[in-house]
Amino acid sequence: MKKNLTIIAIALLVLAMAMPASAASLSLKGEYSAVFTFDYAEAHGETWLPSKLGEVADHKLKLNLTFKEGESLVAYLPLTLTKFATAEPALALGSWYFSYDTAPWAFWASKNDASNAKKFASLGDPLGIVASSKIYGADAAMWALNAKGDILGASLNLYALDYDGEAGWVGRATYPLPLDFTIGLVGAYTNHDEDFYPDCLNFGADVVGKIPGLDATLTLAGAGAWEKTGTWKFEGPVDNVAFLAKISDLKLGPVTAWASYTGVGSNFWAHYKSTAAAAILNKYAGSAAAELGITAELPVGIPATLTLGDTLWMGYPTDTKWNETTGKVVVTPMENLDVTVSGAYKADLDDADAKDYKGYKAHADVKYTAFGLELNPLSITRSTPTQMRQCTQAVRLSTPSLVSISTAARWRDWTWASRQATPLRSP
Repeated sequence: MKKNLTIIAIALLVLAMAMPASAASLSLKGEYSAVFTFDYAEAHGETWLPSKLGEVADHKLKLNLTFKEGESLVAYLPLTLTKFATAEPALALGSWYFSYDTAPWAFWASKNDASNAKKFASLGDPLGIVASSKIYGADAAMWALNAKGDILGASLNLYALDYDGEAGWVGRATYPLPLDFTIGLVGAYTNHDEDFYPDCLNFGADVVGKIPGLDATLTLAGAGAWEKTGTWKFEGPVDNVAFLAKISDLKLGPVTAWASYTGVGSNFWAHYKSTAAAAILNKYAGSAAAELGITAELPVGIPATLTLGDTLWMGYPTDTKWNETTGKVVVTPMENLDVTVSGAYKADLDDADAKDYKGYKAHADVKYTAFGLELNPLSITRSTPTQMRQCTQAVRLSTPSLVSISTAARWRDWTWASRQATPLRSP
């Protein structure tokens, strides 16, 4: 490893010397540090000698080499040399990258650390098939190679990812269609350790664009998951697909509406999906849902917004579980003051399921913002089946100073009337 890193450093130096001075440059920045501790008692009376500074001191030399050739070629190589005053010095490679940014194609390779200037970014497909370079949501890629460019009118974004004993190839292609629509393809192939798991494949397609005459956005997406069972042969279990059909930003006079139908099969997997709970592949895992919502400005003389929604939740693909209807009104009687009242009712649609989904939730709060402070003098929540009522008074600092001031009081099974808490008997 030390030999390889030395060769890389020498190659960069030779390359810089070979290029014309006006076209290439090599910059070197470094930092040296050393820490030495001598304990006479632990040395059992051994006489200290200056040579010990080289033998046992914690020496560290950091070198950052940056090679540039014009505006397109950049190589960054951070090195850390330790124990170099001993017979076995150690050389470690930091968060390196190499990039060649030109048209119509650009390339880069890097260690893919979170702090690296060149690192993996989500491919942006609607279902989130390839949203992270962490395989299984846990193991980060040891390095990444990216190629991005256009060919025959299509835009391609391709990655090769290396893991410990595994490798991934992921990519996305998009192509513009008439009427402001775009068709997209996304794929992910994972080469597993054959002794434990077969190679697997994700492939999906999507269409996104504006509906003519309505100015609403239409999103249609579908994908599947398969395992490799032979040369160029892939098979998948039942319920191995995920899909999304959505219309959003549909404006009908003062009303804005959206509707969607989403499903993720119980045997669908995607090794490079997001780990966020709200991500489609996690939120709808093993389920399907038909949802709609509307937002309208109320003509009441002061700014007031009404939001209504309904969700029919099913076990994949059509096993109905529950239906929830929600509503929220936000009124702004004066500048910086928002009064919110919201509620939801959930109906249980599955008699065979022992879990009781039926219940309701009501919430009201007041928020006032001034001088960077967000004040919540009143916040009340009531829900079933737990019969929990929560009253909160809080002051929060909403400025980006990373300082939070909060005071709160909570009551269980109490009602709120005339600004007093009156206890009730538990049902």
